[in-house]
Amino acid sequence: MFEEFLFAWLDRLRKLEEHSSISVKMQKEVDRCRAVAPVLKCVRGEQLWLDLFRLVSLPGGTTLETAPQRPAASGRQHHPQSPGAQG
Repeated sequence: MFEEFLFAWLDRLRKLEEHSSISVKMQKEVDRCRAVAPVLKCVRGEQLWLDLFRLVSLPGGTTLETAPQRPAASGRQHHPQSPGAQG
């Protein structure tokens, strides 16, 4: 969908009879967006999470709903002083 949007603008810009500073700027922006479009495919949808779960060795079949939840930190954590530290 995003790529279709970019290609539609690219087509419009190429069909212009005269190019202006605005059309050149738009062409550069479309080119920049086209360069990052493949990366966006990697970060959308459930496949991203499935790949991440596999990388961190969670069991097969783990979903966002069944993934282990880490308890929220409550308050300030206590860090004991090292021996010899002045207090």
